[in-house]
Formats: sequence, C-alpha cells, structure tokens
Amino acid sequence: MVSTVKLSELIRDIDIIKIHGDTSVDVTGIYYDSRKVSQGGLFVAIPGLKHDGHGFIPEVYKRGAIAVVGEKRKENLPDNVPSNLTYIQVKRSRRALAQLANAFYGHPSRNLVLVGITGTNGKTTTSFLLESIFNAWNKKAGVIGTINYRYAGIEEKAPVTTPESLDLQELFARMLKHGVSHVVMEVSSHALDLDRVYGCDFDAAVFTNLSQDHLDYHENLDTYFKCKLKLFCEHLAESLVQQPIAVVNIDDKYGQHIPNEPFYRKITYSLERGADIYPVEWKVDGSGINAVLATPSGKMEIRSPLLGRLNLYNIMAAVGTSVGLGVSTEAIRKGLANISRVSGRLENVPNDLGISVIVDYA
Repeated sequence: MVSTVKLSELIRDIDIIKIHGDTSVDVTGIYYDSRKVSQGGLFVAIPGLKHDGHGFIPEVYKRGAIAVVGEKRKENLPDNVPSNLTYIQVKRSRRALAQLANAFYGHPSRNLVLVGITGTNGKTTTSFLLESIFNAWNKKAGVIGTINYRYAGIEEKAPVTTPESLDLQELFARMLKHGVSHVVMEVSSHALDLDRVYGCDFDAAVFTNLSQDHLDYHENLDTYFKCKLKLFCEHLAESLVQQPIAVVNIDDKYGQHIPNEPFYRKITYSLERGADIYPVEWKVDGSGINAVLATPSGKMEIRSPLLGRLNLYNIMAAVGTSVGLGVSTEAIRKGLANISRVSGRLENVPNDLGISVIVDYA
C-alpha cells in the first residue's frame, strides 16, 4: 500500500469535465467524510440526501485538503472556497470516488477471486457456505456482509452490508495483505445504486431471489430488480476477468429475466430438472439436508446441517458458484458438511426441553 500517489495518476481514468488547478501534487489519502480529512488529502464532494459535500469544501481546505473532486461547476461552489485549491469537476462524484479508491489502493480486486451475491434473501447464508467451501479447498477466504466483515481470523463490525467504495477498496487491500485469495461479498441494492462496487473485477455474481423489501428506497419491484441486474449486465460486463460466471435461481420469476450474455457463463439452479444444478433426490429434516445434486461436473452427493428447504436453494447457489470456479467436488462436499450454523438464519437452538427451537432473521 503506497503512502502517496500523484493526483494526476489518480484521476487518469475518471470521467472529468474540467480541471481547475495543479494536478502534480501528492495525495496522502482520499476522503468522502469532511470530518476525517487530513493534510494532503483528496476530498470527494458527494451530494447526499441530507447533506451536500460541496458545502464542506471550505472546511476540508482548513483541514489540509490539497484537492477536491465534485460535480458542481466551480462558480457554483461556496463563495469562501480558496482560489488556489485544485478542483476537478466530474459527472458523478460517487463513481469518481470508486475509481479513485481503486487507483489509490492498486486495484486490489484484480488480485482476488471475487464473488458478489445479490438478492432479497439468502445472501448471508450463501456467503457462509462459500467461505466454508473455499476454506475446505485450502484457500484463505474473506467475507463482507450483513453480520460482519471477516478475514484471516479477524472480525470487524459491519455498519452496512456493503461498504462505501473507498472503505471497500481499503478492506480488499487489507485482506490481500493478510494473505486472503478469495472474497465473498453480499452486494446490496443500495450498493449497486450508489456505485459502491463500481470498478470491482468480479469473478462470479449470484442471484438468489427477489421479493418485496427496500421499497422505501426503490420505487417498486421492477426498479428494485433493475438495480440488482446491474451486478450482471454492468459489473460482469466491465470485469477484467475472462468469462466470469453468473449463478441464477430460475425458480424465481425475476431470475428468469436475467439474460444470457456473451460476456459471462450462466449457471442456473432450480428444484426442477432443466437447470444446470438441481436435486435428483433430496431430504430435509431436523438433522439437516441430504441430497444428490445434478451439476455440470456430474452428480454430487451432499450433506449439510443447515435446516429447511430455503437452505437447499442456498446450497445450490454455493455449489453452482464453486463448480463454475473450478472447486473440487471433495472440497465442496467437505465445506457444505463442515458449516455449523449461520447466526439468526434458520438457526437451531439446542435445549433440554425436547422441543425444536429455530431462530430466523434475528
């Protein structure tokens, strides 16, 4: 991780409208929170729902910012913005932040096998399953999601499901430093809409399902789905990975509308024949799930202590992703069997009362 980067290098790939000032300066850090700016910092002014970052430009100058990136024309900035402060006008501040963060941290996702999981339900459990499978495959895995961010024995609190782009790229870089090779990330609709994962080079994208949720943010289900679709039709399309994979639940009516595209390999899963992954036979009871799955690699007998029919879907999503990434059958079976529980997700609570207690969505 570098200590400073020339501003001219950082802005090389962003969509610039106009540059005001010197770009030969050294940048010590990138910030989108005005309160955290320090000497030599580059501040990205983002128009928010409650506050507009452009209004804090005079403050960040006092804190030592040497340049600002923003959407507004320079003549529309606050009157007390110093004339000697370098200002770069861009089309979209959030997208510029993602590109700047990628450049500053050396495009870390290019050195990771990156899996993005999107959908209303099942993201967290599928991420746990893939983590267990990758570990069984002797790969050091990292996970970014609703419960926490974890890697190399380290657990960090998760203030949001998918971090802001700057925080995400810094986290990727930190994971690489700790020897992580595979990262599984829950990708929320908010993250897709706000360009938090813009510039990430995904090896795989997973669609679990879509149902009514977050409609306080999205206008309706169709708008919600279009946002999810970005992970496939934009981010996989722009990934530098050759032939990434798209793993799709086609029992979900919205999953059926994820198109076949030449830039990714599509792997489908369903409870019915006709998909790439489906159960030839299966049993779900209080001890877990036993199934024989048809896969592109042949039939696979699996067992997992996870409970419920919904977790069979999550298992198929994880198996489809793993097969697409070339994971061995032995590692897949071992990883599925080794997973103990997912906190608050159809979680069995042991007790001495002779009754079944299951906690879900806690």
